[in-house]
Amino acid sequence: MSRRHPFLFLFITSLILSACGGSQTAEDVFEISSCSASKIESQFVVEWKDGRVTVEKAKDKQAFFDEFLNENANDVLHAEHNHRVVVAPPANNSPDANNKLETFASPVNWGVDKIEAAPVWNHAQGSGITVAVIDSGAEVSHFQLSGQLHQNPGEVAGNGIDDDGNGKIDDVNGWDFVADSGNVTEVLVGDSHGTHVAGIIAAAHSGDGLIKGVAPQAKILPLNFMDASRGGTIGHAIEAIDYAVAQGAKVINASWGSAGCSSILENKVAALADQNVLFVAAAGNSGNNISTSPEFPAAYQSSHQITVGASTTFDLRPGFSNFSSSLVQLLAPGFEIISTVAFDDGRSSKSGTSMAAPFVSGAAAVLWSSKPSATPSEIRSAILNSVDPTHQAASGDTSSGGRLNLRKAYNLLNGTNI
Repeated sequence: MSRRHPFLFLFITSLILSACGGSQTAEDVFEISSCSASKIESQFVVEWKDGRVTVEKAKDKQAFFDEFLNENANDVLHAEHNHRVVVAPPANNSPDANNKLETFASPVNWGVDKIEAAPVWNHAQGSGITVAVIDSGAEVSHFQLSGQLHQNPGEVAGNGIDDDGNGKIDDVNGWDFVADSGNVTEVLVGDSHGTHVAGIIAAAHSGDGLIKGVAPQAKILPLNFMDASRGGTIGHAIEAIDYAVAQGAKVINASWGSAGCSSILENKVAALADQNVLFVAAAGNSGNNISTSPEFPAAYQSSHQITVGASTTFDLRPGFSNFSSSLVQLLAPGFEIISTVAFDDGRSSKSGTSMAAPFVSGAAAVLWSSKPSATPSEIRSAILNSVDPTHQAASGDTSSGGRLNLRKAYNLLNGTNI
């Protein structure tokens, strides 16, 4: 009987374990981020092999390893520090090289007029489509939004019971992931970021002179992941994405971002392709080329994502809008946009790519309602292959070379000529 060499035995055993997906250590699954400025030392985002994403807390990285990751490493795909993200800061409307001719007050609905939405409304208005607005909540009592809210079919309002068993009590119209509550009323009341975005997408057409949402028959799913400081976390954003998918949202609007700090968020956005969901991201308001100074999720590259820069009434890119010949797909109205807010007379003007993105989200809802069998890639293709060419967009600001035109996109998708 031959004698087994101990070192050879260990080497072969190691190969077998590797081939069979053997044990992995905490170091194998933990990703080091270079985004130290936005890192939350005591919070960690964990992507499990069964598809779940959770946020775990520990004093610091070493405590996280000792108390959690070492014993769970075999069940984890990735783990990383949680990070802060922000809604895009308000854009500066002062004249600059790109908008110096546009210091006058813009018409209330110049954006929907520019994208030629009115002819399409005779045929499709977004009926049956839910758009998730992952943002700062919404002023749900606003007279142009109160009838536009998504209704969770499995939940009974106000009974204090988790009727649908999803771990959230009374999540009738959405969820606040910061307060862990079904109350989705606007958090940033002073600037009403989420309310403004929601109104661009689906404000009810209530009368002459009022705001007209791009998709007035679509439903808004307000998902708050922001606090009063205008900031949220990657962990809550991921939870909101999962919730939006579970509630049947076809479009997710993301008017926020940060430096590239999360492979788990990137994986989550990429996975939306398999869930038949279109992801629309604001390009950001730093005036940068995001090919060289990336912000995320804007700079992610997926077949079902559209990243949107801002345009003015004269089809110029205002100086605040980020741009890229490959990572920003098109421009949309984002300068002096009047929409719903939680103060004054219920409407106010704002500028930014945060306003441009919901024009595309609303357009996608309208297109999808006209052709429910369409895939996210088909909706995306219709939007990007029907733009109105603009000089700046064509000169390297976007990959499509133009600005959103809903009428042309509708015709391209449906083979019509309205």
